[in-house]
Amino acid sequence: MDKYQKITVGFVVQDYITLSDGSTACISQNFIAGDEVSREVDGEVVEIDTTKEIYCPFQMEKPNHLPFPEKI
Repeated sequence: MDKYQKITVGFVVQDYITLSDGSTACISQNFIAGDEVSREVDGEVVEIDTTKEIYCPFQMEKPNHLPFPEKI
């Protein structure tokens, strides 16, 4: 098999603040990977020898749309 997708189910926890105009803005987020993982080809689950899989860290980024400077 030349190519497959690794799908990890998880959660996102976002922290919000209330701005002076009453709107709310996300100021940080944490991604929590769960234990449920599948590997698929064209939507079909496949079995992979995971001992040969090189670890790929999650590239999660913080929000970049923050309306600062704003007092927190």
